[in-house]
Amino acid sequence: MAAEWDAPAYDAIVRRAHKIKADLIVADGASGTHVLPSLMRLTDWELVRLSPVPLLLVKSRPYRAPRFSWR
Repeated sequence: MAAEWDAPAYDAIVRRAHKIKADLIVADGASGTHVLPSLMRLTDWELVRLSPVPLLLVKSRPYRAPRFSWR
């Protein structure tokens, strides 16, 4: 884990992934108030677009009603 000041955030994450030769990027989906909170933010979209390795976006809110079941 590392903390550095860099901008924009998505470029900083991609540069760090290259630097440490990451196999996976795990990122918390952007949170905060939004008219449509299910939409991805710019940083999320740019990570999807630019990531050189697989990307896992984690949603911080629990799902209230799952759309599927494993029965």
